[in-house]
Amino acid sequence: TEIAGWMWGVLYKDDILNKLGIGRFLHELTNDLESLLSHPEKRFLAYSGHDSTLVPLLCVLGIYDDVWPPYASHLTLEFATKNNLCVKSESNNNNTEDNGTKTGKLYVRAVYNHESRVMLINNNLDVWCPYELFQSRLMEMSITPEKYK
Repeated sequence: TEIAGWMWGVLYKDDILNKLGIGRFLHELTNDLESLLSHPEKRFLAYSGHDSTLVPLLCVLGIYDDVWPPYASHLTLEFATKNNLCVKSESNNNNTEDNGTKTGKLYVRAVYNHESRVMLINNNLDVWCPYELFQSRLMEMSITPEKYK
């Protein structure tokens, strides 16, 4: 499984191949997130997949470590405004006084198998990634069903 984990990492860390592999799901996910965020009464989305679905998604988010996902692996994406974060940020890379607490700016945290992971996308270095960076990466990697054909 060490070789398989590394091999899939090589394959899906290539954005062009990954876009073909997971892009249609990312298109669906971005649409569902837009709907969820525009309807405050909705609070939960759930998807089910396999390890072969999880690896490309982890690669898109920059958190795949070339280790094949163990049995029953899971990824949770948590959304919060900076002033409502459920935990204090594990790193502080922004030295501004406000740091988003007054603006209610939206952030996303990836929790992979019960461990918070820094999404290494668009120069993000914090476990709480600004939603704009997260959304930009998903949009960059998504593909419509029509374009896929």
